[in-house]
Amino acid sequence: MIREIYALSALLLGMSALMIGNGLFGTLTALRMSMEAFDPTVIGVVVSCHMIGFVLGCLYGQRVISRVGAIRCLTAFAALMSICALLLPLHVTPYTWVPIRLGFGFSSAMVFMVAESWLVGSASPMNKGRVFSVYMVVNKGCFAFGQLQLQLAEPAGDRRFMLLGILFAACLLPIALARHEAPNNFGDDRMSIRDLYRASPVGVFGAIATGLASSAIVGLSPVFALGIGLDVAEVSAFMIFFMFDRRLVLAAVASAAGAASIAIAAIGSAAKISE
Repeated sequence: MIREIYALSALLLGMSALMIGNGLFGTLTALRMSMEAFDPTVIGVVVSCHMIGFVLGCLYGQRVISRVGAIRCLTAFAALMSICALLLPLHVTPYTWVPIRLGFGFSSAMVFMVAESWLVGSASPMNKGRVFSVYMVVNKGCFAFGQLQLQLAEPAGDRRFMLLGILFAACLLPIALARHEAPNNFGDDRMSIRDLYRASPVGVFGAIATGLASSAIVGLSPVFALGIGLDVAEVSAFMIFFMFDRRLVLAAVASAAGAASIAIAAIGSAAKISE
């Protein structure tokens, strides 16, 4: 597995820069909209446009990849993410941010499709899960680190957006200079939503529910945190807590539920004895 990780190190390094920018992007744009006194409903619409664009990228991106190739897609849409980030502070209104967020969501879906397909396609059958787990550790770690970049300058200025443009452009450098090429079978296999539902209906509903919850949390939590009086540094720390290991969260919830059950049983027994 170590050799496979080494062979994919350029891709992982490039995606690290992109994920730092991605972590900064969502929180920064939410804070900027709050500071510009956007209506909460409008903020929700703008955040939703990102997710709509992402879904459209997942649905139709395979056709683009099949037509022009994986590496060209990754390069073009990472560059488009950089352009979108630099366009945002030029004219901060809902009318301009809605199409930009749609384009950014579509572009990010394309980049992730290529990168993650590259990872899975390059790994051996025995190590696919391990390689992808390393990628997810890098993904979540860099996403959390991106939140800390908020503390370098005020969201009301343009410097954080300039940093976003640099990060999204920088992700292309190690990938473009990598010695190992991407697999040649991108876009060969397709599965419709109907077939996916037939294969795993619980998985489809679980993914939809998780996506709805996580998109709301990641997109609107900065607005909530700023609204209750947290400063920018505290908002960035607040967002990092969402990156905790899910197993720890499940263990904590299960422990709390067990402790509550024991307390309820003890209280019930004490009530019967007193009677």
